[in-house]
Amino acid sequence: MIKRFLFDWLCKEYIEEEVDRRFKENMVERYFATRIRELSERTKELRKKVSAKTAYDSDIGSQEGKILLSSKLRRDNSKSELQTKKAGSADALKAKLNSMKGK
Repeated sequence: MIKRFLFDWLCKEYIEEEVDRRFKENMVERYFATRIRELSERTKELRKKVSAKTAYDSDIGSQEGKILLSSKLRRDNSKSELQTKKAGSADALKAKLNSMKGK
């Protein structure tokens, strides 16, 4: 009887608080786990929809609907040309800089 009284008086309230705290923590953990699972499912569904809309075309002749990397993107009318140096451009630039320095 005395043991029971001492236990109730000293420990019962503390144990009940710890149980309540742990119960709340479990609720929060379950909520966030459910939320993360739902978000991952939604992203999977969206990725399926997006990949279905932007299908990669394996046919080389057909450019319609094909996604190209920007480094490989070329226009039909563009040509590769080397930039030619102007003979007097460096000398003209040096003269201009020297004249600015002298002022």
